[in-house]
Amino acid sequence: MEEGSRRVAAAAAAVLPEELVVEILARLPAKSICRFKCVSRAWRALISDPANRRRLAQPLSGIFFSRSAGSLPPWGFAGLPTPPPPGVDTALSFLPDTCGEMELLDSCNGLLLLRCNDARGSPAPPPFYAVCNPATAEWVALPPPSRTPGRSEYFAEFDARLNTCVAALGFDPAVSSHFHVFQVVQELHYYDFIFKAVEIYSSETGRWVFRVGIWDENDDIRITGQMTYFNGFLHLCTVSNAVVSVDTEGQAWRLSRVMQNATYRSYSLICHSQGRLVYVYDNMLYDTSVSIYVLEDHDSEKWMWIFKESINKLDLFGPWTEGWSYYTAAFHPDSDLVFFYDRPQKRLMSYDMRNKDVQIVCNIGEVHGEYFNQRQPFLPYVPLYSGLTFQSPRHAQWAAAPDRRRDLHGLCLHHSRPRASAATSTARAGVRRRDFQGLRSRPPPPTAAAIIKEGGSTYARTAAASVHGSRNRNNQDLHCIVTNRISS
Repeated sequence: MEEGSRRVAAAAAAVLPEELVVEILARLPAKSICRFKCVSRAWRALISDPANRRRLAQPLSGIFFSRSAGSLPPWGFAGLPTPPPPGVDTALSFLPDTCGEMELLDSCNGLLLLRCNDARGSPAPPPFYAVCNPATAEWVALPPPSRTPGRSEYFAEFDARLNTCVAALGFDPAVSSHFHVFQVVQELHYYDFIFKAVEIYSSETGRWVFRVGIWDENDDIRITGQMTYFNGFLHLCTVSNAVVSVDTEGQAWRLSRVMQNATYRSYSLICHSQGRLVYVYDNMLYDTSVSIYVLEDHDSEKWMWIFKESINKLDLFGPWTEGWSYYTAAFHPDSDLVFFYDRPQKRLMSYDMRNKDVQIVCNIGEVHGEYFNQRQPFLPYVPLYSGLTFQSPRHAQWAAAPDRRRDLHGLCLHHSRPRASAATSTARAGVRRRDFQGLRSRPPPPTAAAIIKEGGSTYARTAAASVHGSRNRNNQDLHCIVTNRISS
């Protein structure tokens, strides 16, 4: 009887129009959607189609935050509203010991950007960037840019001291499965650093490109470190309450003024919510409100920021007695929720701009990071359960290079295991090097297409046997969905 019901469900699913299937899938958890890729090739193509990825996007699951100095790991995770989603390793324990000390720099649509520094050996190898997916335990180490990451050093090319401590990640799975990494290059000017150029890495080409900023020579662009990737551009806040934007090729540069009479060194935050770019202005010393601006038309020739709303600090933190100490942490990507960090109480709060409702989310302890030290202490996180194509010929060539640094960090793309002891890591080193003699990484887990592959090749039969339990769960879930839809 049960087998017959499954056949009925499968037959019903086969005749459902694509629009209805997407409508049903949009109401399901992410892990169920990933399992439904195994239903058929048609469903896999439907779920993987960039046109449908926005409909099937996952809600905000939590916020990464910087922990106090000396903490291991140096970041924490606040689940919203529950603990971390199942299967997501927020501690990133799958990364190997060769990553050394890690700094979490950015989060973008399910991927994380880290700067890794392995101080072992003499001389120690330079820091390097890594991009990972905590929901699938995939990660990739990037080849080195021309300027050492995370350093303030003298470069003869500019005859100046440059700073490369600011970096960001650009990724939009609804557009492409490839990502970009931006390393901001700043030049010391008197006693402050100005935005000089950017190095951009593309996972599609496996290369870094260096681009000098295109704007008026009289514009000294000083950034705060608050930034976001949206609609193909990296947007960065400046200390003069403007936004500087650069595309993924470093060819298009824009400078848009948000406010004309803003106080110098006031706090600002840029993010995106509900398909719009959002700018938060806060004069922490004199104003009793936080101002919210939005960029309604991102595709227009001239970008115009529009004032949307102000948030009364009295509603959030009570009367001003000895001063307020807080961060505007983040915006919810799909609603009117704004998150604040109450520093004296060490707690994360949410504010609903629609009904002015204030909620205590959780206590998270001390958060490391100041307003003007070019750090992003809070990073919203939305899990990404689908696998990505990190591998490219350029990655493989870099990973196979014979020098010492690449022996340490030459793992390119992995479905990683938890960190091992130092002895175990040493024992594995020879195996890892052999893996890349043929310019290959370990094969990924069986794909849905291989599992459902018609004709039943040896690989397909092996893969199908290994995931038999998962397919049974798929059929049960699918039967429930289709039966409920038909009965309604």
